[in-house]
Formats: sequence, C-alpha cells, structure tokens
Amino acid sequence: MTGIMHNPDPSTPISIARSAGIVGLATSASRVLGCLRDILIAALLGSGLVADAFIVAFRVPNLIRRLFGEGILAAVVVPVFARCLAVKGPQKAAELGHTLLKTGGLVMAGVVAAALICTPGLIIMLAPGFQAAAPKFELTLKLARIMLPYMFFIGMGAIAMGILNSYGHFTAPALAPLVLNVVMISALVATALISTSATSRAAGLAWGVLVGGGLQFLLQIPALTRCGIGPYPGLLRRAPFYPDELKQIVKRLAPTLAGAGCYQFNLLVSTLLASFLPEGSITALYFADRLVQLPLGIFVVALSTACLPAFARHAAGRETARLAADTARALQMTLFLTLPAMVGLAILREPVVRLIFHHGAFDLEAARLTADALLYYVLGLSTLAIVRMGITTFFALQEMRVPLQGAGISVAANCTLGILLAYTMGYRGLALAASLATLANCLWLLKGLGRRLPGVFTARFFRSVAKTGAAAGCMGLGVLPLRYWFFQNLDLSTLELAGGTLLCILWGVGCYGLLAMLLKCPELVQIRSLAGMDIPSKDNSRQE
Repeated sequence: MTGIMHNPDPSTPISIARSAGIVGLATSASRVLGCLRDILIAALLGSGLVADAFIVAFRVPNLIRRLFGEGILAAVVVPVFARCLAVKGPQKAAELGHTLLKTGGLVMAGVVAAALICTPGLIIMLAPGFQAAAPKFELTLKLARIMLPYMFFIGMGAIAMGILNSYGHFTAPALAPLVLNVVMISALVATALISTSATSRAAGLAWGVLVGGGLQFLLQIPALTRCGIGPYPGLLRRAPFYPDELKQIVKRLAPTLAGAGCYQFNLLVSTLLASFLPEGSITALYFADRLVQLPLGIFVVALSTACLPAFARHAAGRETARLAADTARALQMTLFLTLPAMVGLAILREPVVRLIFHHGAFDLEAARLTADALLYYVLGLSTLAIVRMGITTFFALQEMRVPLQGAGISVAANCTLGILLAYTMGYRGLALAASLATLANCLWLLKGLGRRLPGVFTARFFRSVAKTGAAAGCMGLGVLPLRYWFFQNLDLSTLELAGGTLLCILWGVGCYGLLAMLLKCPELVQIRSLAGMDIPSKDNSRQE
C-alpha cells in the first residue's frame, strides 16, 4: 500500500535510543505541565471537600488513562500488530488497524454508556465513606458524569498509539498527553478568572479533562492517515471484523490489564479506605502519588515504550539470548535512573512538597500530610519501575501467567496490609502498604524472568546494580548535610525554598554522576547514546 510509513529496523540499539529519547523528551514536557496542573489544582481547590470530590470523580477515567494511555493497551497491540506487519505485509496490517479502531470505538462507547448509568454505584464503590456526606457525594457525582466520556477518547488514543508504535512512529502518541495537560490548565485558569467558587473551578477542570481527551485522539489521526489507517474513510472501509489477530488481542487484553494494572487497583483500594479517614487524606495520597509518578513517567514509561517493539521482534524471532541481554540492560538502566530519584525524593520530600503545592488554598497542614505520604510512597518507586520493565518483557513474549500471579500477590498484600496499617498509621499506612505490595510483585516478576530468560541475571547485571546502589546511597549521604543546612527551618519564602531545593538537586546530580564515573557504571554509555553521542556496538556494550 502506498503511503504507508514503516521503519525498516526499529529494534537496533540506536533506534531504541532515539525512540526512547523522543518519548522521553515529550513525556518530560508532559510531566512538567502535569506538575504545573497539580500546583494549580492544589492552589485553587485546596485539600478539603471539593478537592476530595474531584479526585474521586477523576479516579475512574484516570484509571483508564493510566491503564490504556500509558502504553499498556499498546503493549497488547504492538506484538500482534508487529507480527501481522512482518508476516502478512502492510495491506493486511492496515486492515487490522481499521478493524481495531472500529471495534475499539464500539467497545469504548458501550463502556462509557454503562459507566454513566452506574455512576452513583461507582462512587459508592470507590469512596463508600462519602455516603455519609451528601454535599460531597453530589458534587462527586456531578463531576464524574462530566468526565466519564473521556474514557472513550483515551481508549481510542491508546489503540492509535499501539498501531503507530508498531510502525516505529512515537512522536504523535508521545505528544498527545501534552494536549490534555494544556487544556486542563487552560480550563482551570479560565474558570478561576471568572469565578471564586472552588466548586465552579472543579467543574471547569472536569470539562477541560473531557475536551483534552478528545484532542489527544485527534492529534494522532494525521499520523494514522500517513500509515494508511486514517479513520475517515478508513473506518467506513470494509475489513474483516474478526481476524485472527483481533481475537489474539481480545484474548490477551484482560490478563494484561490485570497483570499490569494492579498498582492502579491498589490506588483505588487506598482511595476506598482513605474515604473513611479524616478529610484531606485522599488529597494527600493523590498528590504524593503524583510526585512519585513524575520520575516514573519521565524515565520508565519512555524506556518501556521504546523497548517494547524491539523486544517483541526478538521474541517473534526466537532470539532468546538477545532478548535476555536487552532486558538486563533495560532493568539496569531503570534502576540507574530511579534509585537516585527515590533517595532524593525521600530526603527532600518536605521542601519539594512545600515548594510545589503550598500555594493558595493548599495550607501548611495539607503540605505536611502530603510530605508524610510521599515518604512511604517513594519507598516503592524503584520496585514499581522494575515491575513496569519486567512486564514489558512478558508483553513481548505474550506470556501473562507470571504477571497475573504477581498482580494477585500484590493486590492481596495491599488489601491486607492496607486495612492493618490504616488502623495503626492512618493514611501513611495506606502509602506504605502500596509500596510493600509493589515489592512483593517485583520479587515475583524477577523470579519469573530468571526462569523464562536464564541469561538475564548474570554476574555483570549484579555488579551493575551494586554500583548503582552504592552511588545512590553515597549521593544521599552527600545531600543530607546540605538539606539540613538549607532547611533547618521550613518557614522560608518561595524563592528561598526554590533556591535551596535546586542547589540540593544539582549537588545530588553532580555527586551521583561523579560516583557513577568513578565506579564505571555501564549505564553512562547508554545515557550518552540518548544524548546523541556515539553508541557502541552490541558486542562492546556486552563486554562492559
């Protein structure tokens, strides 16, 4: 088919590096805008009734966004679509793309309709404690009904993302989340300019979510058209309604979502339990999780999204040794990027939360609650990143038994520990339970990877992890005195907070980089490749 865009070999190290760089830059920009959005939400909605209502109302559509919009649905689509493209050719792949869009549109429309009908029940299920507060329940119901149609656009955008990634096209899908954040920020600012009511501001923000979701999908249509899969007249074109590839995707969708979405389910459990705790607990947990998601989105989502098509091709070609080596490098890079972020966030949690969120209606008490929750959430940052990368390899292998088992262990641990720790530690216990549940899932996945890919955990891998751990630990020891010197008293101006936090971060980055160089961490070579420098051959990289 003429006009179809296809990268000849997106599985080479340089292609992976470039793809990760594109996704990383776009994701970084999106996360920065997301942080700005959260600052505005905290400042304009505060941490009381309205903020709790919006966060609960946003939970269901945001769950769909995190499951589908951050690459998990694409992880189901990419291996099957890539195989179809390689084996059956561009024409059949285009037909499969049309069918996916048609079927996905019908399914998502049905899901939205059912959710709108069952909205009161969804709210009761998510936050049963709201039933005792009629105003909070009614506001949550109103906001949820505005935002639930957003799920349709997220589902369609996720299908488009999977198709485009299979062709080696990452730019449009990576830029789509930028649109959502820009629209949400614009809607919130515009509403704040014309109304001083927190309820009106929350409603304006909800409409921004819906409009931004629609634009996210529309942004990807030109790229789909260049692939020969434009929705118009593509969606009207006749194509097999149930090809074998579609059946494979449907068959794998439920276990994939269950395996990869356990952390999101655990967040829902935390919200449910927090609805019985004092007002502001839900808001504190939400904003603490948002800070943990920042490094995950910038580093891990970009890396896993770029690696998946290459991993899928290795698996399809039965290149087990190559898949094991690339998985090991991806896990090493994941720890190299997230361990220092975990240590840094734990040490600087109070000034970071004060700097980002302590504005307007978000008072000192709300900042203190959020910082306490962040300490326990951040303990699971690196293990959550490893889970994401490990699941990417199982996606490529199209094997979901181990991730499903890990998900079951994680959910059971979170529910049990959440109930016990919430009773003794309050909302802090819910954050700690989520981190411990993620650790259990991580250990199970690593055990499964070792069995499925015997060459993944070598002496070289453990040396690399030990060097990373040593560098991150020494960095933390180096930042601690500076942190205490700058922030002996947190009653500082915004400029003083910003200056002290920035200097601590720069000092930490410098210490970590220097220690990594002294310890000869091999991940520095990959960092240079992402920066556009020369990339060593596969053989050289394996010898490091």
